[in-house]
Amino acid sequence: MKNILNIIVVGLMVCVVSSATAANLGAKNKRFGLGVNIGEPLGLNARYYFIDRLSFDFVTGYGFGEEGYILQPSLLVNLRRLIDYDGKDWSFVPYFGAGVKTGVDVGGRNKDRGIFAMRFPIGANFILKKGLLEISAEFAPGAEFKPDTEFDPTGGIGIRYYFF
Repeated sequence: MKNILNIIVVGLMVCVVSSATAANLGAKNKRFGLGVNIGEPLGLNARYYFIDRLSFDFVTGYGFGEEGYILQPSLLVNLRRLIDYDGKDWSFVPYFGAGVKTGVDVGGRNKDRGIFAMRFPIGANFILKKGLLEISAEFAPGAEFKPDTEFDPTGGIGIRYYFF
């Protein structure tokens, strides 16, 4: 069973890495974007494209559900060239991924206690080809393990400006 799992993982890595030759990254083919996240949590959003189908997303800010300071790193698989749509001046690219949510409660019922949750983002990017903007809408169901075990949805609208 372990050998089969290793073969599957290596196969997926080959598929993802092979797409790098035709990279069509974020807005105007840039790799790094920085902006705001409007949702849960409310704060800053950064995204880095390793290749056109694999990106790292990082959100930090205030989480209203926990009343705390939140850090949310996620690894995203962009479905570019699979189920995306390319218009003349824009692209629509769905994605999915996995990540964690961590932080500290600063004002809620669990004041000064740590927060930890797994999250599974599902969303889509709206990329302006001639500009440097990318807008994403995301919903991420998740499971919180600390301080309590419960369902923990996050998500929102991300607006990023691409620098390089």
